[in-house]
Amino acid sequence: MEQGWLGLEGQVVIVTGGASGIGKHVADTLTAAGANAVIVDMNVQTGQLLDGAYCVQCNVTDPQSAQQGR
Repeated sequence: MEQGWLGLEGQVVIVTGGASGIGKHVADTLTAAGANAVIVDMNVQTGQLLDGAYCVQCNVTDPQSAQQGR
């Protein structure tokens, strides 16, 4: 895969559920395409780096959890 094929160089992308499985593959693919990925998942620590992606711990199905990052 060629970096730049999606035109995402330098853009920030948010991948929910990106710590494992399909979400992790999506985050890795977008990072390889030049994007700056932010992984939002319940199974990470905020501020952690996972394969070059910044992590935010959050349960996106819980409004209170989602608002804690404000």
